Amino acid sequence: MLTPTIITSIIIAIITCLFGFRLNKWLIAIVGFGLGYYLCSTGLFNMLGEGLMNFIISILVGLLTGFVSFKLYLAGIFILCFVLSYTGCISFIETGTFSTILSIAIGIIVGILGIWFTRPIIIISTSISGAFVIADNILPLLNLNTPIVNLMVGLIIATFAMNYQFRTTKDLE
Repeated sequence: MLTPTIITSIIIAIITCLFGFRLNKWLIAIVGFGLGYYLCSTGLFNMLGEGLMNFIISILVGLLTGFVSFKLYLAGIFILCFVLSYTGCISFIETGTFSTILSIAIGIIVGILGIWFTRPIIIISTSISGAFVIADNILPLLNLNTPIVNLMVGLIIATFAMNYQFRTTKDLE
């Protein structure tokens, strides 16, 4: 069933997939906001429970981390690459302690590579993450949701998206 959440996810994934490098500072700010909000909300839940105060404080922390990520570009690049690669890994590996540790390790490695090779890593990570979100949201609607089909469709979309981004961002280096 096509829900507003799925439609929104697909739209954001297409934008990320095709324009990730051009929009990387904004993506960095959004990911910084999301990470700050999530960590704060999760931490405060144990102390304050669910409620308005938790929400307000988490929003403020999210805005602060989003702003810091935007201003501290390289830290933001690390965070963006880490989050995109971590979420990509976690979606392919069965859940558990090992998969979480492996996904975090891969996220750290890609984050460091993102700092050293910003343009190619941003293009690759945004293309791949966007492509797999697209595949994960569209294939179930077509009753084609198997791991091998998800992998193949995700890789095909990612390849086209990377090619597009590399061709259209040469002037932005």
